[in-house]
Amino acid sequence: MALTKVSYSMISGSILNIVDFGAVCDGTTNDTVAVQAAITAIGATATTLFIPGNTKIYSALTFGANTQLNFAQGGKFTGNAGTELIQVQQQIIAGRGQIFSNCLARATTSQNVCPEWFGAVNDGTTDCAAAFNSAVYYLQNVGGIVDMLGGSYSVASTVTINKNKITFQGAGNNVTYIKAAAAAVYPLRILGTALLSVANVMLRDFSIITVDSNNTTVGLQIDYAAFTMLERMQIQDFSVGMSMLAATNTQATKIGATYTGANNNFIGFSISGAAGGNPSSIFRDCYASGVSGKTGQIGFKMFGVYMSDFQFHNCETAVTNYGFELDYSTAPNFNVDVILQNPIVDRYTEQGIYIHDLANNGICMIYGGYTNPATTGI
Repeated sequence: MALTKVSYSMISGSILNIVDFGAVCDGTTNDTVAVQAAITAIGATATTLFIPGNTKIYSALTFGANTQLNFAQGGKFTGNAGTELIQVQQQIIAGRGQIFSNCLARATTSQNVCPEWFGAVNDGTTDCAAAFNSAVYYLQNVGGIVDMLGGSYSVASTVTINKNKITFQGAGNNVTYIKAAAAAVYPLRILGTALLSVANVMLRDFSIITVDSNNTTVGLQIDYAAFTMLERMQIQDFSVGMSMLAATNTQATKIGATYTGANNNFIGFSISGAAGGNPSSIFRDCYASGVSGKTGQIGFKMFGVYMSDFQFHNCETAVTNYGFELDYSTAPNFNVDVILQNPIVDRYTEQGIYIHDLANNGICMIYGGYTNPATTGI
């Protein structure tokens, strides 16, 4: 049988197949003893180990750093109870099919992984939330890239990135989609804790959408995070496109939050100053747009007790009531240092840039840019 073309090279040394140790690989027979016999036989020898079919396991397996698993013939591991832990210490050879089913898999070396390895299907209907969360679990100790194809990955519950150094990478903005399967689903969040922020997460080159244009949730939620990087993303038809809470040193570049639904009170970017705020964060070339005739729409909203050290460069809003709203009514007077460079506020109906209760010694610098009201006299 010809092997599927894959991106990794086999490590030098022995080449073994688990069927030579008695594995049946029919998805029903307990192959745990056979796989463990292969692990024992490999010992310290550099080995490529073929997993040629659906291999049922009933207990934990640990593959050494000298063992490279090869699933290129369509093989996979299927757990019996769903709690069987498979520890992998070497890069994997596999195509885009599922290789881990009803089990826990964890890496000890940073890797590029496919969400399909954990059961994701980019057909727009299969629920992929558990697969994405399994990919995060797999990379939890080492970090790595979750590499998504073009197409739509539907999620019926929240995908949570709660580990450091995880990257979600798509094939392009408006090419790869993570899609909320219902109006009440929060599709994606980066989530640490008040005591321990999740750090160095990157999202790039995909869009976040919903099946219901009247979605009442947040498209991308970032809470208790540090050094998050966002690049080239579109967030479509959520009541709040993106929210930030205690997300320090966030860098967002070319992020769009747009709304076409029937609800009022759309907010493109909600930036909360609670829980320590979001200091030293920068938005570059980002935009928000709403719906004509709706009320309570804000492109960029900053509020709360800590709103300092924040910069907006070349950011744009369109068809909102307020383009930029900076509410300092609850902020201590020393927590003020915001820069708006070349803001563009197009077709607003109330105020282009609204600054509420700026402290006497506060600094909010605005330079360049322009505002264009929806009607004259505003």
